[in-house]
Amino acid sequence: MKRETAWTFEDLGFFLGAIVPSVFLASFLSGILPWSGARALTAQMLLYVLLLSVLYVLARVRHDIEFGKAVQWTLDFRYAWSYVISAPALAIAVSVMGVLLRAPLIPNAIDQLTALDVPFWVVAVFAVMLGPMFEELVFRGFLQPLLESRWGSMAGLILSSAAFSALHGTQNEWRWQYLVLLFVAGLAFGIARQRTNSTAASFLLHMGFNLTQLTASMVQRGS
Repeated sequence: MKRETAWTFEDLGFFLGAIVPSVFLASFLSGILPWSGARALTAQMLLYVLLLSVLYVLARVRHDIEFGKAVQWTLDFRYAWSYVISAPALAIAVSVMGVLLRAPLIPNAIDQLTALDVPFWVVAVFAVMLGPMFEELVFRGFLQPLLESRWGSMAGLILSSAAFSALHGTQNEWRWQYLVLLFVAGLAFGIARQRTNSTAASFLLHMGFNLTQLTASMVQRGS
């Protein structure tokens, strides 16, 4: 089933075209910081702000629509609590899949963040709140509904999940096992958005998923 959305493939072209300039600008602005750990995180956060600003301008200027409506950000859906409490189960299920697929032991994105020389609360806010917020707005609030409007719900779900997995490829050394695991997680986030018509629902699930991973990482470090 195809779904309606304000986004167009021209918007996707504008967004993709803004990535490289945004990366350079974020790197330049963060370069004034002498603290290498803070510089890396600051560059990432600036990149998030710049790219979300592009989506905001596209929504408000090109389509004259509120940004929240454009990305389907609403808390008007039932059983919001279920997406929070089901997140640990999803994280555990993905971890079990990793064992079954014999995924090599490499530091994941959460492990890499906790290894930085920055205060833990900064890492926690970035890993649990800011990262999932950005990724859900882009992949489930922008890309997925755009693809669904052209090729239908199933194709939109699969293609956006594949793109979500590919985004994390470098962090995971392009190991196929991790690409599969991230694809499965992306499917779960995308299904949450489809069932509720709310990017906030997929964000809650993603946030809980990352919180579970962060907790597990800290437990392993303390043991």
